Amino acid sequence: MIARINLWLLSATIALLPLLVPRGPAQSAPVDAVALLFILFCLGGLLGRGRPLHLPAKGPLALIMAASVVATVASLSLSDSLLSLLIEAYLVLLFLCVANDLADDRNAMRTVLTVWTVAALIWAAVYVGFYYHVLPEGLQQLLVENSKGGGYRVSGASKNPNLAASYMMTSFFVLLASPWPRRRPARLAAAGFLLLAGYVTGSNGALFGLIAGMAVLAVAACLRGSRTPRQHLQVVGAATVIGVAMLATGLVLVGIPQVGVSDVQAVAARERGGLLQGSLGRLDRSVSSRLTIWSNAWNGTGSRVLVGVGPDAAPKIPFGARTVGRGLHNDYLAFLIERGLLGLLGLLAFCAVMLRWSGRLLAAWPQEDAGGRWSTAGLAGAVVANLVLATNHESFHFRHVWVLFGLVWAASRLLLEQPAAVQDAASDPTTAPGELAHASR
Repeated sequence: MIARINLWLLSATIALLPLLVPRGPAQSAPVDAVALLFILFCLGGLLGRGRPLHLPAKGPLALIMAASVVATVASLSLSDSLLSLLIEAYLVLLFLCVANDLADDRNAMRTVLTVWTVAALIWAAVYVGFYYHVLPEGLQQLLVENSKGGGYRVSGASKNPNLAASYMMTSFFVLLASPWPRRRPARLAAAGFLLLAGYVTGSNGALFGLIAGMAVLAVAACLRGSRTPRQHLQVVGAATVIGVAMLATGLVLVGIPQVGVSDVQAVAARERGGLLQGSLGRLDRSVSSRLTIWSNAWNGTGSRVLVGVGPDAAPKIPFGARTVGRGLHNDYLAFLIERGLLGLLGLLAFCAVMLRWSGRLLAAWPQEDAGGRWSTAGLAGAVVANLVLATNHESFHFRHVWVLFGLVWAASRLLLEQPAAVQDAASDPTTAPGELAHASR
């Protein structure tokens, strides 16, 4: 009974992930009421049944927490940092509960993937309907009032177009993993609709993340076909994304060559008035504003970078007679400046662990059982896409990203714990779907 309640609450949480307005105290949102109920029931169920509480990625998370506490002591804004720590503790707890609740239940995993896909298509209808002004007038006006910039970019009920874009980008990869829809034409139509919903948000970061995630899935498919050991997939994936993250951080520290800025301006000018005017058409303004923010924050931080200026305290960094006044729009740089070198090390370690889990998912062939055909590789693509998105947005405080992390660990554990016969069949590209479904029973 408790397990069923947990599944219903988790499904409701996932369905409401983009419902982030109206804002409540401590930046809470309507979805958090359901999410907190899920956390309470999940923890109560684990304790009541005497099940152990698994702590995925406990080393990197402990390192991040230690760095955050040290940075908070020396914070430029103690109240902002303490609130940030409270929110992060909630998100990590949500991650742990999702991971523990699904780690030994394949049916629940398939249900959750299906619920996410259905909910994402409904939210996509809201985004697309808002963009093309086909929603009922009352709902249209309500979304305009709760949109950043009065609706210039679609943000749905999140008041943040970049968050909305991240959600749609992640949902696209969840669709690739989901057992529903079963028929290929319906899946293609659903994928196209989610991509359209992501397009109307006008997010360049989500566009680049989508490209990176799809590229990783394509490479993984080729490596699976060549019978490359799954350890190679893990190494290739980890090296690729960590390399991208380090390159992005390096560019922030040493600056982007002028020729690169000129190229960006040329791309933006070429796309203005075209199909991608809402995203690439404003790329020059986006890059310019970020470079200014990053430069001001770096120069204003100075030697404080060793311990950090405090979680969520970057807007308070002094620069001349002013302060930076905005977030850093880059998770890797934000962790370095706000939590110091130890914080950045913790984040990179966490990314490496996520990529190790994702490597297992990429190495597994699509599976088919009584619940339908589903593929864990899609979840790995979502991880890569979000890690790339984090180079130009602070997305590690997005609720759906931590739910995704929980799904990835649970899916990885399900793969490890399935019978040896199923593992052998899943790793063999010559296995027929019917044979794999029989082996999984």
